[in-house]
Amino acid sequence: MVRHHDSGFPLLIGVCGHRSFDPSCATELATAVRTQLLRLAIALPSTEIRVLSGMAAGTDLIVARAAFSVPGSEKVRGRKQKAALKDAAESWLPREIVHRPKASFGAPLRAWVRNDLRELIGDVLVGGELVQSGMLRRQALQQLITDDQAGRQDNAKQIWQLLSMELWYRNVRSMGVTA
Repeated sequence: MVRHHDSGFPLLIGVCGHRSFDPSCATELATAVRTQLLRLAIALPSTEIRVLSGMAAGTDLIVARAAFSVPGSEKVRGRKQKAALKDAAESWLPREIVHRPKASFGAPLRAWVRNDLRELIGDVLVGGELVQSGMLRRQALQQLITDDQAGRQDNAKQIWQLLSMELWYRNVRSMGVTA
């Protein structure tokens, strides 16, 4: 079941893979990623998609180009997280692996966001390219950060994800990928 998600932030998709990338697979990989992004866009037509990747540099560029090739009107939001990606993964992985509950590793995000990364968040995220481009609303982002810093809400995970997205976006833009 798909539902509307109106947080003001895009749907974030994390992509991971092996760091050894065979360039001969580039076209096939780009086509597969584009197909899955379009499936998400069709299922959730009113939401923007943002893809974050930890793959090898060449793969990251392919994923970024595929993500940016999806028209804004076809980007999505929804309740069913990673549905199209899970459908695609079922071709290669056992169903019990694809649909198992999410497991975390317990990174100390709250301490990082409220202490160690506080200045970086203000300088890099709030004054960043995602805000300047209009992909993130400055006022909503500042409220998210203010509520976290004041202890009214624990938004550390969202802030960390947005900071990661900002740094990723800068990286792919520096490689020549445009939205």
